[in-house]
Amino acid sequence: MLKHLFLVAVMVLGLSISLEASQRNQESKYYVVIKGLYGLGEKINEDEDTTLEGEAGFGFGIDFGYKITHNLALEFDFSFDENDVTEESHGHSEVVEGTYYTYAIDLAYTYHITHNIGIMGKAGVEVEDERINALGIDKRETGLAYGVALEYVLNSDYEIVAEYEGTTIESPRGHSLFFGVKYNF
Repeated sequence: MLKHLFLVAVMVLGLSISLEASQRNQESKYYVVIKGLYGLGEKINEDEDTTLEGEAGFGFGIDFGYKITHNLALEFDFSFDENDVTEESHGHSEVVEGTYYTYAIDLAYTYHITHNIGIMGKAGVEVEDERINALGIDKRETGLAYGVALEYVLNSDYEIVAEYEGTTIESPRGHSLFFGVKYNF
């Protein structure tokens, strides 16, 4: 499934590049977003007798984007996050460290409220690698990612971005808040 989605994304990107070659537009087509991550944590049932509760955690993210049109973009995202996870099983409680690596392909649409302010929504497919070594957890899951952001344009090259991102993947990582800088090139 991921191979098909990647192939579709590459085809959309190739079509967009060829369409853009026929147009003359001074707007930057590529961008990168560097952002800090605040993971919200989540409590999940690992099995009938065991729960894992993720505390808030910290990390970073990076998005690479290609603007298909002025409002629509294709993004390739990566993030890293660490948090403390409390395992509760049969009346016993243990706090361990969890690490999470996520990779996603998203379509992002920005609605410009004013010249400087935009609201962005995005959705796509995400892969999460979850590692909680002390509990022997090392797994990869695939799900849907969705998000909403507020973008503030500083100038033609830089924007400030505040973003909420959710996922259908159930893990102690939970959903995330991001704050960062977008550079258009």
